[in-house]
Amino acid sequence: MYIHGNFKTVPAKVLEAVHGTLEYCVEVSRFIVPENPFYKNHEITLRLCREMIKMSIKIGVTHAFLSIDHKFYRMLKILGFPITEIGKSKLYMGSVTTPGVLTLQDLLPQLKIKKPSLYDFMAAEGDMAMETSHV
Repeated sequence: MYIHGNFKTVPAKVLEAVHGTLEYCVEVSRFIVPENPFYKNHEITLRLCREMIKMSIKIGVTHAFLSIDHKFYRMLKILGFPITEIGKSKLYMGSVTTPGVLTLQDLLPQLKIKKPSLYDFMAAEGDMAMETSHV
């Protein structure tokens, strides 16, 4: 299995044995968020992630495949996102990039039990466009 042809990952059958049937999948590669004085640290990036994940869950996506900067991958893991590395990190487009998978079909119930603060952030209501309209 390959993520956008640049990362050789574990076979789909192995992924399905661990993460369930790969029914409706998306790939999240790179996105760039400019620095903004109204947001501290990675707040705008995390809000963008939240909205992408919430919309994906809403439309029935079961799994998100990621190829993301390794520092960002580590930050998401530290915050409590249950991302699984599915291949070797490598230098790609100027930074070390890690391929991973995030199972969305049971993400929120899992976070509610294991990471209540992250669940509260993920379950927060609000339109991101409205929240950032002052920018």
